[in-house]
Amino acid sequence: MADTFVILLTGLSILNGCGLVNGLRRCGMALEWWEQLCFGAVVGLAGLSLSGLVVVGIASLSGAGEVPWLTLWLIEAGLFVLLVRSGLLDRSAWLMGTVRIDWPSLKRSRGDLFWYGFWVLLFVQVTRRVIDFDAGGVTTAPATNYGDLAFHLSVISSFAFGGNFPPENPIFAGVSFTYPFLIDLLTASMVGLGSGWKVAFMMSSLPLLVGLVGVVESLGHRLTGRRWVGRLALILLVFNGGLGFLSLANDLCLMLREGGVLGSWVEIAGFLSHLPETSTINNSVTLAGVTIPIRYGNPLTTLLIPQRSLMFGLPVVGMIIILWHRTLTQVLTEAERWRTMIVAGVMTGLLPLLHTHGFLAVMIVTLPMLLIYRRLQWLGFLAAAGLVGGLPVLWLSRTGVRRSLFTWQPGWESGGSDVLLFWVVNNGPFLGVLMAMMSVLWWKRAELAPFLIPFMLWFIIPNLVLLAPWVWDNMKMFVYWAMVSSIAVGMGIERLTASRRGIIRAAGLVLLVLMVLSGLLDVWRGLSPVESVRLLTGDDLRVAELIRERTPARALVLHAPVHNSPLILTGRRSLMGYPGHLWSHGLDYVQREAEVEEMLRPGSSGALLLAHGVDYVLVDEDDEVFRGRYPLVFSEGGRRLYRVGKD
Repeated sequence: MADTFVILLTGLSILNGCGLVNGLRRCGMALEWWEQLCFGAVVGLAGLSLSGLVVVGIASLSGAGEVPWLTLWLIEAGLFVLLVRSGLLDRSAWLMGTVRIDWPSLKRSRGDLFWYGFWVLLFVQVTRRVIDFDAGGVTTAPATNYGDLAFHLSVISSFAFGGNFPPENPIFAGVSFTYPFLIDLLTASMVGLGSGWKVAFMMSSLPLLVGLVGVVESLGHRLTGRRWVGRLALILLVFNGGLGFLSLANDLCLMLREGGVLGSWVEIAGFLSHLPETSTINNSVTLAGVTIPIRYGNPLTTLLIPQRSLMFGLPVVGMIIILWHRTLTQVLTEAERWRTMIVAGVMTGLLPLLHTHGFLAVMIVTLPMLLIYRRLQWLGFLAAAGLVGGLPVLWLSRTGVRRSLFTWQPGWESGGSDVLLFWVVNNGPFLGVLMAMMSVLWWKRAELAPFLIPFMLWFIIPNLVLLAPWVWDNMKMFVYWAMVSSIAVGMGIERLTASRRGIIRAAGLVLLVLMVLSGLLDVWRGLSPVESVRLLTGDDLRVAELIRERTPARALVLHAPVHNSPLILTGRRSLMGYPGHLWSHGLDYVQREAEVEEMLRPGSSGALLLAHGVDYVLVDEDDEVFRGRYPLVFSEGGRRLYRVGKD
């Protein structure tokens, strides 16, 4: 029942998002039905997550013991009434009146149904495996989600069960949580309403991924006037990859050579269903005796699923670019220009909480855009972005990672190899086609050329400096470059495949396959049994349930600093979580790590426990450090919980 409740709330929020998106009509911007639905899904879920932030904040400030998550229904229902009264939602047809679908035309365009049906089915298969419960505990897929899911579960639990407001780092108690947490807060609100974890993850992910489909298609369509360019751009973005498939091809050739072409089909089928390694990350390719590392991960398996906030960041930035393009290159009235740029500014102001790297990406290209397109309306954009994003940016400025940012790191993760060869291997022919198309557009003085130029900074800057404490996280900027650049590359592929000469059409298809084959293999591997990895055991789940039952919501717990502690499902504050997560976030944890080791060492005095205000200690059942020193709360599943502080 609770799952149905959450699904209906998600639908209501998407409907409200469609109503808000309809406000673009007042900017002179008409959206097709698929744009309304996809844009509405992103805007609606962003609104629902912001509603969750308001509810958690009010509950915390009022001293309420539990967060009244049901208030979300009142907020969404109230917004729905306002949108109906304003005319942005049609009174006579609440659901489909908002999205004005031309049904006869839709029936004739079966290609649209197949197109969106494919993406829905793909994303359903992907999102349903993000978190899975069985008799043995919790598993996740793809494998790249193994570490990240544990962190996100800590964040979600801290909001759902721990009343974490003002946001405190759930795995490093006492430190402000300067992280784009709205996607996890959205999931937490669904868990707080009683939904199961699986449904909560699907409902907070699936609409955003499908929304991304429409945003990228619309971006390509509106920038080039050709809808198929947008579709090709989406394929290039989601299945982007380099030449990592060569490593698997070599293994396959060895298998054929040993077993014979006709006698090894069963082995080949087994090989393809249990691919031994990934093709777009944590691999290498040897060319001419030189081994080149593969670090450019497939966006779906290494970014959108593990780095969940990108599911908000990519479509929102895509919509901002669409609004920019409309304002800067099309004929509009002055009022329409101002309204459009203010809307873009509001979206930009929300980005620090939705995806911080998305905000940084927009800010990086704002100045060159302003210099190329000198419009007074930029003042409206900057004012709106500043008013909406001022407080979030001020909050983020409290982060301790500034010392790690913008340091010189030329070549990104090339590892000392030739940078050009590194990118050929990691990006395949994508860069070459992009450079060719940009040259053609510039030579023809196409209107699109100057508009696309500033976005190349999203490739240049991450190749020169650190944009995150962990160098690989520069991928969070590369993926924005890939989204925009896929438009130009898609134009090139479309022109090649539309040629009257068969050899040119074949060349276009070959280039497309080379650009997406590695990504397709990694997505395929992510859907296969080989990628399913266990995060928590059944004993861990029982321990987590007991901790939630027998400890207060804001209790501070000392535990072994591993990433998959049962504590990640409790919402209780962790004195120190997994060092790998703390390191990648740029936090200075060295002193506390030493103190945690001291607290867990036999013969420790307990003074550090009191100094840090630790309430409980979670240790293994065979522990002798705390046995007899503190009251035992429970012993279960190979774990013991001791109470250190007062009740």
